[in-house]
Amino acid sequence: MTSISFQVGNNGAVQWAMGCDWPNGDIASVIDTGANCGTDCVNYSGCTHFTWTEYNGGTCWLKNSAVGAPVTTTQTDAMCGFTTTAGKNTGSGDVYASLAGLCSTAASALGGVSCPYAVGYDIATHLVALIQGDGTAGLWANPLSWQSGIGLWIVADWLTAVGGHSIDRLYFPIRYAADATAASNNNFVATGYTDDQAWWGNAVARLEQLTRSRGDVGNGQAQAQFVLTNNLLQTDSKCGGGIYWDPGNPSSTSKTTISAVLTMNLQMSINALQANSALVSGAVTLYNWLKSSGLLNAQTGVEQDGLDASTCAITNWTFSYEYGVLLQFLVRLGSLSGYSYAMTDAKVFAQHAVSIFANAGVYSDSCESGSCDSTGAIFRGPFFQGLAMYYQATNDQVIGTFIQNTYLAMLSTRANGQYPLAYSGSNTIQSNAGMNLIALFNDLALTVAATKLFTASTSADTALAGLLPFDGSASSLQACVCDDYACPFTHLMACFPAKGHENIASIGTSALLIGPATSVVVYAPNGGPSQLFTSSSWFVGNTWNGDIDSVDVNGPA
Repeated sequence: MTSISFQVGNNGAVQWAMGCDWPNGDIASVIDTGANCGTDCVNYSGCTHFTWTEYNGGTCWLKNSAVGAPVTTTQTDAMCGFTTTAGKNTGSGDVYASLAGLCSTAASALGGVSCPYAVGYDIATHLVALIQGDGTAGLWANPLSWQSGIGLWIVADWLTAVGGHSIDRLYFPIRYAADATAASNNNFVATGYTDDQAWWGNAVARLEQLTRSRGDVGNGQAQAQFVLTNNLLQTDSKCGGGIYWDPGNPSSTSKTTISAVLTMNLQMSINALQANSALVSGAVTLYNWLKSSGLLNAQTGVEQDGLDASTCAITNWTFSYEYGVLLQFLVRLGSLSGYSYAMTDAKVFAQHAVSIFANAGVYSDSCESGSCDSTGAIFRGPFFQGLAMYYQATNDQVIGTFIQNTYLAMLSTRANGQYPLAYSGSNTIQSNAGMNLIALFNDLALTVAATKLFTASTSADTALAGLLPFDGSASSLQACVCDDYACPFTHLMACFPAKGHENIASIGTSALLIGPATSVVVYAPNGGPSQLFTSSSWFVGNTWNGDIDSVDVNGPA
């Protein structure tokens, strides 16, 4: 047998060589580049060996084999390797693999490393880690203010789809950062544009629905109502009604479809928090205006962008995000007694939308030729949100097939461990920090849509028992402290699994995460004053750093 010389790679995590193969022990495969195959193995539970071949454009074959398993030589461009101790997770378990287990009831194409629950957790942790400080700068970034509102809405959808307490380490920082952003920006009525502020209003309303489902009450309803009240002031009888896009310049702006559908959906979302027939009636009035003005055609599914406020002439543009928000509104309306027509309309709009925003059965947008900026690129995220809600309500297989095709296309074009900006392979958008952030928003929205294609085999709390803080199991951690407000993953965090006194002077605590039915006493140095905190919350002390040296974790009350 020809001798094979292995090289060290991935900073010592793997060793690899060209022209070889481990012929046995396959446990999974993933479409990826040869350069990423070792990383794929390191990140996959149970993977010890790997082989990369040119099959299907490049496939990484993940394997589990004994140490010293025989390797064979090949005459192709195949590459093989194995993981080292330095590359493996030494924690109590593998979160990604455990979440992948939720997909055992899914079609095979959505199982294993393609499981949307696992992929979604991967993306969501990236997003939480990118929060700007405590959220006062716009949650993620000021230059992307309204895009950050869309991002918050999508993250709230993902948190809802996963459910349970296992993801509290992500939920509490997001909830705190949203409140901090609202407090610093006049409850989101600060942009001057009705659609911009309505993205935020819808986002916090969605987050509040999640908070209420957990038996708690937050600030989301009041924040959403503040936005709605302002939006409803931005109308008059010109062109028969509607919402001005830029109320500061009504004579030179449009009455847009997006401002109207966001306002309608906001009314329905607040109604879901506190039933109010006036909100429903107001939303229906706006919907009827969209149809009577010609901006929406419920018989053909055609949608137009808006009306020129000076002439009332239609501006002939069609954008996918308008369809996405419209579908969410129609599904919410159709769930109420007496509005069954809304689901009939939703089917027309949904199927027309996928017919015009598709290339070979996969999502495609006109700006994928290379003209996408941060505005055009983010349209697809809300589109996927709307399709997800519509599919969940109807099981429409036309929509389900479109979602699955697009999701798998996203995974197949992932490069360098990143999720892409395009799904059709034709996109030439320049990569930069802002656009990559938007890509994460879009990809998470698509991943949430993919979770609607099947019923998870068990709960996330059960799958992740003992692996993360606050998973609701007997081995669940009770409390964590962190040296940063939102505790992104690049920062220092310490978690405690049981009752007891813990010294934390070295952490420089800025934030405290407390599990359900748990209380924590925080102590200042040298016998200084103490504070008691209780029950499932994320507490932030703006002057805590250097002023806390220990905590008493009292466990479940």
